[in-house]
Amino acid sequence: MRDRGAETSGVLDYCLRHQIAFIAHGALGGLDARRGKKDIARSFPRLKKVAEEKKVSTHAAALALMRHRWPNLIHITGSSTCALLSCVHV
Repeated sequence: MRDRGAETSGVLDYCLRHQIAFIAHGALGGLDARRGKKDIARSFPRLKKVAEEKKVSTHAAALALMRHRWPNLIHITGSSTCALLSCVHV
């Protein structure tokens, strides 16, 4: 995820334990990734290797890994700010 604060602070694990959905915006790097300033394959070479072995993109492998680790995680790719999520109703 672009900002790993929710992971490192324990928020994602708390949400998982209490069956709370967590919406991750910018999960693949957000605007920095679209502008070429950030690249998941460069940042996570082991993930890139796994993706190549599975014959999927690094982005697909990243989403699958996050989904496996936190099944309560809802990915909204292509949305780098909370303001863009105002139309989402869960």
